[in-house]
Amino acid sequence: LRTAEAGTLASVLRLPGEVVFNPDLVAHVTPRVPGVVQRVAKGIGDVVEAGEVLAVLDSRELAQAKSAYLAAQAKLELAQANFEREQKLFEQEIAPEAEFLQARQALREATIGLQLAERDLHALGLNEQQVASLPEQEDEALTRYELTAPIGGTIIERHLTQGEVVSGEPSEPPFVVASIDTVWVQLTVYPKNLGQVRVGQEVRIAADNTTASATGTIDYVSLQVREGTRTALARVVLHNEDGTWRPGQFVTAQVRLSETQAAVVVPASALQTVEGQTVVYVQTPEGFEPRPV
Repeated sequence: LRTAEAGTLASVLRLPGEVVFNPDLVAHVTPRVPGVVQRVAKGIGDVVEAGEVLAVLDSRELAQAKSAYLAAQAKLELAQANFEREQKLFEQEIAPEAEFLQARQALREATIGLQLAERDLHALGLNEQQVASLPEQEDEALTRYELTAPIGGTIIERHLTQGEVVSGEPSEPPFVVASIDTVWVQLTVYPKNLGQVRVGQEVRIAADNTTASATGTIDYVSLQVREGTRTALARVVLHNEDGTWRPGQFVTAQVRLSETQAAVVVPASALQTVEGQTVVYVQTPEGFEPRPV
């Protein structure tokens, strides 16, 4: 039983929608060099942290880049030693100025060569620490390329096997890592409702065929109407640390448009139709009686 009394009537708009991944939390993991897969460390469904190794490749191209860096480093060390020697001889007026200037120029060129070689390694994904440790590595490690997760999340796709040759630009990413800590709900807005939906409106989201529900706010309404469906999209971002919402779920959204104060309010579920007339049942000493509204 409920008491009919003064209250607020909310005008809502119902829209269909779908839960999708937050694109900022999806990473397509591809190698920056071609190579042969030596070991696959992770598979679909595995939870990984940022920086964790997903697979190990044997790459000749990486070995060449590392070797070029080591050669440039050795050349710089030689040029540095030669420059210091020529500088001392020049200061003692033993060696001519031309030889000193030539040694200084060679040192500059060697410095630039090492910087370029280091940049090539960074472009292939090696960090400062990995580059600095190259002189201490064994020869076998020169070809080792570790494919790592750029973000934390769950592996939702894997497209490589041990022994497979992987190019630097594969047709499909070897791994796709995604997090659902937040998800997007994309609502379909029909042309007749475009003037009613705007950023900042409160939305009640209910999953179809489940009891899951949440409240959010519209944070984006597309400026473009999709050609195929002639509809626009509105977006709601939901926090989803507990994993309640799964990409691919269909939902129904109630967009709160306005509120009106009314003298008497009854739940919509209390309204019944009797002989073509809308009524509510009221309890009396004799029982329940229909009252027209």
